[in-house]
Amino acid sequence: MPVPGSIPDDGFIVNPAELGGVAGQIGKAYDDLTTAITRYSDHESPSPGDFGSEVASAWSNFDDAWAKELDVLRLALMEMISKVHSAAAGYAGAESGSTQAVAKVTG
Repeated sequence: MPVPGSIPDDGFIVNPAELGGVAGQIGKAYDDLTTAITRYSDHESPSPGDFGSEVASAWSNFDDAWAKELDVLRLALMEMISKVHSAAAGYAGAESGSTQAVAKVTG
């Protein structure tokens, strides 16, 4: 593990605080999606008399499938937020442990 402030040979570095910011941005997307889902679920489906019974049935099938897809996306965003937070905590813990180990060796 590199000394804090140095860049590893492969150029890969992680800033746990920035990962927290990424999780926050995903959280905003989650909030926006939740608002959209609520608004979508509040809409009125066409009645069979509006377009005919065949169209109303097709619309109902689409509407049900779309609502399920929106919920899948909502759950995926929740999982992503959780995993980004976990990754940030893992990197922060590893960095702290490495810093302490280096400090013990260098005295």
